[in-house]
Amino acid sequence: MKKLEEVLVESSAYPRTNVRLLADVGDGNSADTTGKTSVQKAWKSLLEQVQENDTVLFAFSGHGMEDGGKGYLMTSDADPKRVSATAVAMSWVYELLDRCPAKSKVVLVDACHSGATKGKSFSQQTLVGGDGVYGLFSCKSNQESWEDPNLQHGVFTYYLINALRGEADLRENNGNGDRQVSADEVFQYLSRKVPTHVKSHFRADQQPFRRVASSGSHVLSQYKFRPVPENTALMTLPGLTGDWWFNESPWLLPLVRPAISEYLARTMDAGKLAALLNSPHVAETRKALRDAYEEIVRPHWLSGPPVESGIRADSELLYQLGNWKGGELRDSEKAALLDGVKAAGDPHSLAVVQDCFGMKEAEANYKLALKEYEKKRPQSVGRYAACLVDYGRWIAGTGNHRRACAQFQLARDLVSDSRAAPLFHIDAWCVEADARRKLGEWPKAERCLKTAESIARQRLGNSHPLMSHIHRRFAWMYMDQWKLSQARKHFEAANRTAAAGQAFQPDRDGRKTSGVQPASGQAGKPDLRRSKLDFRAQVNRHHNNHGLAMCSRYSGDSADAIRRYRKLQQAISAELRSTTTPAAVAALKGRLLNTMERLADSYLFAAHPQARPAADVYRQSYRMAAELSDDPTDKTRDRLTCKRIMALSLLESPDAAVTAELDAFKNQKIDPSLALFQQIAAALAGLKRDSTENRRQTLRDTLTRVAGKDRKKFSRDEYDLLFLASRALIQAESGNTPNPALLAADVERLFDLIPSTFRRPEVLPYQRPYYDAAITAWIQHVAPTRMIDLLSFVSIAKTGAQLDLLGSGRTVVFYFPAEPVATGYALVYSSDGKHQIVPLTETTGRIEKLAQEKEPPKTPLSVPAPLQPILTAKDSDAHWLDVVLKLDSPRFPYPGAKSLFFLAE
Repeated sequence: MKKLEEVLVESSAYPRTNVRLLADVGDGNSADTTGKTSVQKAWKSLLEQVQENDTVLFAFSGHGMEDGGKGYLMTSDADPKRVSATAVAMSWVYELLDRCPAKSKVVLVDACHSGATKGKSFSQQTLVGGDGVYGLFSCKSNQESWEDPNLQHGVFTYYLINALRGEADLRENNGNGDRQVSADEVFQYLSRKVPTHVKSHFRADQQPFRRVASSGSHVLSQYKFRPVPENTALMTLPGLTGDWWFNESPWLLPLVRPAISEYLARTMDAGKLAALLNSPHVAETRKALRDAYEEIVRPHWLSGPPVESGIRADSELLYQLGNWKGGELRDSEKAALLDGVKAAGDPHSLAVVQDCFGMKEAEANYKLALKEYEKKRPQSVGRYAACLVDYGRWIAGTGNHRRACAQFQLARDLVSDSRAAPLFHIDAWCVEADARRKLGEWPKAERCLKTAESIARQRLGNSHPLMSHIHRRFAWMYMDQWKLSQARKHFEAANRTAAAGQAFQPDRDGRKTSGVQPASGQAGKPDLRRSKLDFRAQVNRHHNNHGLAMCSRYSGDSADAIRRYRKLQQAISAELRSTTTPAAVAALKGRLLNTMERLADSYLFAAHPQARPAADVYRQSYRMAAELSDDPTDKTRDRLTCKRIMALSLLESPDAAVTAELDAFKNQKIDPSLALFQQIAAALAGLKRDSTENRRQTLRDTLTRVAGKDRKKFSRDEYDLLFLASRALIQAESGNTPNPALLAADVERLFDLIPSTFRRPEVLPYQRPYYDAAITAWIQHVAPTRMIDLLSFVSIAKTGAQLDLLGSGRTVVFYFPAEPVATGYALVYSSDGKHQIVPLTETTGRIEKLAQEKEPPKTPLSVPAPLQPILTAKDSDAHWLDVVLKLDSPRFPYPGAKSLFFLAE
């Protein structure tokens, strides 16, 4: 209510002497001012001053109750057991309004947590009333009025304050832009903002409603100030190339931005400035900002005190920022930079730098900065919004993604007018999409990215680097959902957009100097230099290519994935040989390490695992990881060790050195968070040394424990491990004297591990080797009487649907495994329980060839004798079970199947 008073007075529509604020401010003395008697006395006193042309406004925030069919407002001394005697009746409020001569009468009620007190909450009917009164209420009678601790307000009151500040009058919010905020504009604004916020944050419904019992316009505020008075286009400008802005432009720290803004406003036409900050040409924007920075800094470090206001740092700090290359700093350099920012006295800038260095102290300074910005609203609303996004990133880094979303949404609401930089809104939508993705809220994440994409296309054009940034986020979001074709499309679009974007090119010697020379008193100081725009654009393209290789691998095309990873390895290695910038070297080495690990994965988890090259590349990756980091908490080397052991355990004829390495692994200490990796690696190593029943049972127990977990939490790496281990167990069990019951359980467990997202046709080729190993083992070793179980498992795993084909007659399902068996099977189901398994003589190679031919085979194959009477019987149905190699009926290699169709369809 204090904030509501401030905005009403600031708008110049209500003189401060005409406002009566009765609020519990937590000082222990508010009972007298917020009790029933005080409220009634103040209300009557105020109404005695009202003239005919006035607007009178009554606003309440608190509890409401109903008693005897009447609505009451619960003041601080109200007793829920004696409501009518101790609370303020709404009918009394309306009665006094009816007597007063004001032409415009408005009632605003935010009944927060109306059900929190004992008794019956007031209803919609008991609230409204009073002829000639415009009533606006926070929620309907069957809903709660929510408070959001992140907003430090009730949701209704928070957006009401924003509306009265002028947001509701802006044309982009469907206002008429006449600089007067009407009650109708406020209601339309609240009707959009409040339900969306409550639904997003609390998964509840809160719909403001109004009761209009008068005609004419009710003007609630006449804002003479701009809703966002500062130059928000600069204050909210994030990373120009789609990365975090501090990593790209540390000289644009919040403490420097006001001075740059003042300088540009003084030296550049307003229209040109707006066009520059909204420009799709990143290089031009960055150059103009850097030039402005140097012009401001020059007199400061040449002559002493700064000429421009807003810079409160010493010259050494400004030098450090000006020459920042985004790379790693020595401890002494970090300490000097932190000391300089601390001396500047700007908690937002200090939090950003601490955040960049991974320091926990950043949170306290973010909170302090937000409090300071809140006090200065609306003058600092742009910097306030930028701080909310920065803090939201920090929160997301701690894993609290839902709270981070609240920060991003609040930031966008603060600068929802068109003067804010479009890059800011794009960035805020993108980081919220990241948080939604982590929460598994795919539709919301997709909506966020589509909104960002729409803003980018309309305001920046298709060639802006942020378009590549958006496409990349789209791609990984779809990748997480195993929508490979959509992911591939966006990875390719990200690469095309990145290639189209124009970067700020350096001179031949690798840099461009500013022309600013140090004075004699500053001898030895380096020139401020404009370095290349950002090497991350190239690193991001490498990441996109990694994504494309992953699409190939998880589509079942390991050969193409290996080809892509080898090409990517060569490209990154070539760049490393020609790069000396520390930050670029570190980023490229990190990218190369990831590429080598994924290349080894493509060997290991292929349909036909290539164990030796996989083990060799894992060893090379381990050595590189050791060179890159000596951090004892780094899990990369432990993960690579486990994967190498898995590869070695698949070798056909291990030598003495390999055997020794497998034996030594059981005593190796692995990070506890990699327990699944360690357990499977150890079990596979033991199975290789001695494939006894006990060894198989050890691996079986590990898989059984994991199968009981929530499958939504498995990563792509973990799925690879589980499928590889399951196939190894099934093959080991079927390779000895198999136990049909155990083998059946192993097959069922494998199918049970497969989530519904894997049933997409484009992912099935990746899964097929595991299906084939399991189904082939079942066919060879499990009794035909369990045919119904097998057909059900196969149909569910392959198509996501039950097998409803089994009728009174014979059902024949043709199944051709791609590997390791070259021939297929006919599975014959009989309603009398006399099921059959008929081996086929046709090879998989022939089937694949037929699948690629456009014409039916000229010479149909002969039908095996046991199948001839079945296929020609009137009550037989024949089905081709394969979603990878789709054959139609004319090209099916066995004649006599008149009703043939694909189960997948």
